[in-house]
Amino acid sequence: ATRPTTLILDKASGVTDALIAEDGSLGVRITKDPFCRKLIHQLNRPVVSTSANFSGEKTPRHFGEIDPKLIEQVDYVVKHRQEDRKPASSSVIMKIGSGGKFKLIRK
Repeated sequence: ATRPTTLILDKASGVTDALIAEDGSLGVRITKDPFCRKLIHQLNRPVVSTSANFSGEKTPRHFGEIDPKLIEQVDYVVKHRQEDRKPASSSVIMKIGSGGKFKLIRK
């Protein structure tokens, strides 16, 4: 599968403040995962989610590595592929600044 891409938009506006980082940016993930795309299509709107780790902790490679304390704090966990132990690919991260300037954060 093709890796997802996360765009960090500088000086985001037009969304609830709860989604805006302290520096005013907004992270938007673009996915080609068939399940995620179907879910977004069925809901007819973007999906808001947290990362699968607490800030500063190691990124889990699959569902089994997610801290149970984090799972307890979320509203809902999708049942799809929870038994899959194939490591997930990290996203390519690009920051898009004012004037359309972009910077590759993670390749």
